[in-house]
Amino acid sequence: MAILLNMYIHETTRESCQRLHQEGISFLGTATLTGIARSSTTHRTITLAGISETDGTCYETTYSDPYGSWTNVFVQKTIEIKLKNQMARIKMDSGKIILPSGTTCNFVDSTWIDYDSGDMFWKPIPTNTCELKSYDVLYEGIVDKIEEETTTQHPTICSLTTESITFA
Repeated sequence: MAILLNMYIHETTRESCQRLHQEGISFLGTATLTGIARSSTTHRTITLAGISETDGTCYETTYSDPYGSWTNVFVQKTIEIKLKNQMARIKMDSGKIILPSGTTCNFVDSTWIDYDSGDMFWKPIPTNTCELKSYDVLYEGIVDKIEEETTTQHPTICSLTTESITFA
């Protein structure tokens, strides 16, 4: 018996990521992973090659990955799924987004593979007649962010209360 330990970041699509956030379901090869909660880290064991019966009998097959190919093997892998919403800073003047890990990338790309967090996706700023870059700064500092986590249909509200004003 040989034990081979490898670590991969499995690339996913925006659509798969959205399904995972909305339904808690992911498909990895022939495995269907369900019950994956938001803002959590989930560990699961899946079979990558071969068949296992309920009585413990295993049937071997051929398996290949970026590290090589093997014959007559049964391969299982414990996977880790990190599912989270994160905040990132956007520098509108340079068109850059600063990810939570500190990595800087182009905002218009709307996706990045980050070693710390895996696949990351964000929505581009919609083009509209308001010209978001032409506003003056009203306030710089910490605000309370209010958003409903169960739906994307409601707007995000930022609230600021000081001794003299309340602004939302």
